Amino acid sequence: MTWGDTLVAMVTLLVLVAFALALVGAATLTEATAGVGIVGLACLFGILARIAQASVHRDQAEKRQGERDKEETDRRARDLDDDTDRRARDLARRAGRASD
Repeated sequence: MTWGDTLVAMVTLLVLVAFALALVGAATLTEATAGVGIVGLACLFGILARIAQASVHRDQAEKRQGERDKEETDRRARDLDDDTDRRARDLARRAGRASD
């Protein structure tokens, strides 16, 4: 299991616990504590929105990093091919001079 998988499992568990506790809290509200309950739910929704935002950001960052890695690999392969071609030409030129 990778760190990302562990993180997803942990966040999922904590969100489920938060919803369960929000339901228990909403069931025990009285008129005197209704305002505090509404503020608590607003905080919970804000936290859940931030978790969703971070998840989207992470997915986008991983995608960009994958694209950069592919570009870097392609560039290195082209450089290696160019270097190999240059060395082959040098060897052929040297072989041509050696036979003269």
